[in-house]
Amino acid sequence: GTGSEATKNAVITNTEFSLKKSIRDPMLIPEVALVDPELTLSLPPRITAVCGGDALTQSIESYLGKKSQEITDALALYAIGLICKSLVKAVKDGKNLEARKNMGMAALLSGLCLSNSGLGAAHALSHPLGVYYKIPHGLSCTVLLPYVMEFNLPVVTKKLAKIAQSLSENLSLLSETEAAQKAVEKVKEILSAVGIKENLSEWGIKEKDFPQLIKGAKGGSLNNNPRDTSDGDLIELLYKMTGLY
Repeated sequence: GTGSEATKNAVITNTEFSLKKSIRDPMLIPEVALVDPELTLSLPPRITAVCGGDALTQSIESYLGKKSQEITDALALYAIGLICKSLVKAVKDGKNLEARKNMGMAALLSGLCLSNSGLGAAHALSHPLGVYYKIPHGLSCTVLLPYVMEFNLPVVTKKLAKIAQSLSENLSLLSETEAAQKAVEKVKEILSAVGIKENLSEWGIKEKDFPQLIKGAKGGSLNNNPRDTSDGDLIELLYKMTGLY
């Protein structure tokens, strides 16, 4: 997955038991990671957008998570900045080597961040969506990201405002809450610009499957989400990202 060249994680899918889980061990961390942007110049725009969105999700979730720390916070903010200035360029012009280099660095940094500070609700829900509906992991994470940011906003207002500040947004006349909302709006703007829709309505996700999706999301990344989630909260997120409202 995105940033896996720098993580201690591997993901296993068991179709017989409809299970998708991460395993983690320091032995999975490589001694050297060779990240060559020239190898990504022919990557199709759609894959560039989805993988870039996953790197953004990983960076933001590790930055906001309960296990966040100063070192990974600094790396995550830097990665977020790289993505926000380079993802659209990389999608629109795949031969833009500078944009590709920035995205490669951001993906690697997002891997370092998630390995040390964990993820959150977007990743937690994306795993069962991949199992039951074969939705690409990066796509489901990316669609969920703005909704999860909005859900978490009341408990990570200061950090979201700092994201907006790091993106050189004009915040001088805004309250901290308004600045935090600016970060969410910026993410939505970027995802829209690279063709990521605001929901997954075309994937045919059914309301009757919500209990199984919620069950599959429990534990792991969900425990690291900065705001505790009830089943009702997860249902609300699923309604939004599936377009079933």
